[in-house]
Order: sequence, then C-alpha cells, then structure tokens
Amino acid sequence: MELHERLIGYGDGLAEIMRSLDGSPQGWGVEAYRDSSGAVNWVAMQGDIHKAGMSMLRQTPYGLVWVDEG
Repeated sequence: MELHERLIGYGDGLAEIMRSLDGSPQGWGVEAYRDSSGAVNWVAMQGDIHKAGMSMLRQTPYGLVWVDEG
C-alpha cells in the first residue's frame, strides 16, 4: 500500500491531527489524557500511539504525519 493510502492524519502537531480526526473512525478520545486543569498531555498520548504499534507518528520538515503501519 502506498504511503498516501496509509495516511491517517497530518498537521503541525498532534493536537492539530486529533482536531482534524474528531468524529472519524481513526479519532482518539482525548479525555483520558486531560489533567485536572483540562490540559491535554500530548506526550502521553503520543507514547500510547507508539506503544500500540499499529501506526507511527513521523516528524517531517513540513509537520507531523500519522501513518497506519498495520
């Protein structure tokens, strides 16, 4: 499968990718990553995406891409 067919999302950072996926099958709920003040722990979310092993976040000179590796 070509890279563009495996692309889940892209943006300047993980926050932008998650906003663009809101309501889609690939979207992740960010509520589990919010602290008591309501801020999202993007580092923890990125770590969990990496641990799942079925996709990968890759930093490029143009931004961050989330690619399906499954």
